[in-house]
Amino acid sequence: MSAARSSRSRERVIRGNQPLRPETPHTRTQRRGPTPDSPTTSSLARSSPCGCLWPKVPQPSESVKPQGATWASITRMLHLRLRTGRVGHVDTKPRYEQVALELREQISAGELAPGDRLPSENQLSDKMGVSRDVARKALQLLVNEGLIESWGRQQGYRVRDIQPLTYYATKSELASRRSKATNDIWMTDVMETGRRPAIALSVYMAQPSPEVAELLKIADDETVAVRRRLRMVDDQPYAISVAHFPTWALKKVPELAHPVDLQPGPAALLTKVGHEPDRIVDRIRLRMPTPEERDTLRLPPGVPVAEHIRTPYDRNGNAIRVTVTVLPGDRWTLEYEVNPNDI
Repeated sequence: MSAARSSRSRERVIRGNQPLRPETPHTRTQRRGPTPDSPTTSSLARSSPCGCLWPKVPQPSESVKPQGATWASITRMLHLRLRTGRVGHVDTKPRYEQVALELREQISAGELAPGDRLPSENQLSDKMGVSRDVARKALQLLVNEGLIESWGRQQGYRVRDIQPLTYYATKSELASRRSKATNDIWMTDVMETGRRPAIALSVYMAQPSPEVAELLKIADDETVAVRRRLRMVDDQPYAISVAHFPTWALKKVPELAHPVDLQPGPAALLTKVGHEPDRIVDRIRLRMPTPEERDTLRLPPGVPVAEHIRTPYDRNGNAIRVTVTVLPGDRWTLEYEVNPNDI
């Protein structure tokens, strides 16, 4: 039997044309079967000495200490990266986004209230265990989102103190509400919230945009009366409202072309001469502001606006006016009430 075994060994060497591969610790482990520390073909479990199934937990790359790093910095890094609560999950987002997420959650939870000062770039760098450049990019990301604002090199960053308003787009146009108002309906809405409204008014004649001309059903080269109002709340710009009135409306209400604040508003004056709104059509589009709008409304980078185009029609189908209002996305909530019944 010994001779036969020797013959088979020589035959394998000759057929392989090379010596047999020496047995390695790895191959020995595989031959003996899986152990708690050896990989298996299953991606879901591995065997324990008792035959139980252990969950296979991927190890985060930070488990190996990088050269030159301190364990304290690694702990802070893992605190940022393992935020999801799932064992073994590694957050692969850039470090500045992770820092911004930490600050964003503190703002959402009220730990950082409106007007509060944020840590400086150096303080944030030390606290979060990141470089100053990472801290600066995280803060700039929140500035772009409109959550914080920069007060200059000496004052640092503060949480923006913005108190949004709700524009009740349906309730504000109800005839019962407008008939009782003694002021412009927008000013009435703001005052009912306990805030202080104001407007900066300019009145002029101009050719409307093609969209406005189409809604008014006039020629593109026909001029209209334009009443442009910068609407302020507590001395802060909250909206740009531009109302366009056709020439037939000017003939009935000449005051529309006068540069004075008309109370209780142009709509009430047109109602008195027989042009009460019978139906209203709204168009709303979301976009980024123009440079002029950004400067006028004092918008931080990254804040979009809603362009609200309202056209009321009288019972004869005449477009009474077209009002284009630009609403900053961080200052307004639009609320509509829809009647599901057929009219």
